[in-house]
Amino acid sequence: MCTPTDCRYLSEATHLLLTVGAGGEILQTDSRRSHALGHETSALAGQPLATLVPDDQQVHLARLLERVWHTTSAWDHVTFLRADGRPEPLLCCFQRIRTGDEPEAAVLVTGLRLEPVQQTLRAEAAAALGHLAFTCHSPAHRLMEALVAVEAECPASQAARRCRDDLDHLLEAVSRASTWPTTNGGPVDAVAVVEAALESLDADPSFAGLETALRPEAPAAWTAVHPAALAYVVLHLAANARDATSEVCSPHLAITVATEGNQVILEFQDNGRGIRAEQRDRAFAPCAVGSCLANGRAGVGLATCRQLLDHFGGGLHLHGRPTKGTTAVVTVPAADRPV
Repeated sequence: MCTPTDCRYLSEATHLLLTVGAGGEILQTDSRRSHALGHETSALAGQPLATLVPDDQQVHLARLLERVWHTTSAWDHVTFLRADGRPEPLLCCFQRIRTGDEPEAAVLVTGLRLEPVQQTLRAEAAAALGHLAFTCHSPAHRLMEALVAVEAECPASQAARRCRDDLDHLLEAVSRASTWPTTNGGPVDAVAVVEAALESLDADPSFAGLETALRPEAPAAWTAVHPAALAYVVLHLAANARDATSEVCSPHLAITVATEGNQVILEFQDNGRGIRAEQRDRAFAPCAVGSCLANGRAGVGLATCRQLLDHFGGGLHLHGRPTKGTTAVVTVPAADRPV
């Protein structure tokens, strides 16, 4: 069984951990925490638990405490009051426990604020989905090119035509994966999505030599852009930086995340071969021949990223000079932090 200090999700979510006596008074609080909902935990002992909830929650809390003395445990939503008076909705577990020689002398109350956990899990799931789309994208396009060549040589090839249809469906599914709404919706923390996307590359040996540094200007940067689409863009830009720095002695990629006005700005700056001014616009044009395929890529990644960002009201621009590295600037609409 894990404890709040063992489990990163529980340690992020637990805001209240205390025991309550039969009379509803707080017996003790978690000794590992100096504060609970902003209250000094040392000052809570002996106070009625009811003083920590608003008036309209008093009856509900009393029923929960009464219920748990007749059952093993009870889960329910309870709104508590922070030290500054702000309400804090928590998902609470009320569970009978034994203390000392008394067989059932107290109730353990664990209050969980699930929003941080939900945001973390959402970012990690989005990164996995974005990584799947990123991994499928270039191979699918290369296979499509091969099948086009087969059909050119043998127009009557039914197998090539069926394979092309299957690939069309796969690419459509990949596209939908990057824009399909999630069940909980709402704003997502761009910093968490970038972190999760970069972690998904840990098992990819082709990124082993690229030193990547994430430098957020604030702990969180909220945006309404679908997290899988954002992760997909992050992975493509990281791959571009990897390719651009393949001949550099100490390749690195610095990613900054900031909020300016109504935009979240992500900058991807590498120390690779750079880009000439006349190459910038051509970089966003899908291509199937020439230099784009010389390094094993289908040459459609940046075009797809820009289309995705356009769909969400964002943008993607490139800056750089030959041998001086390239900076890709991603802008997405900012959003208010979820309540």
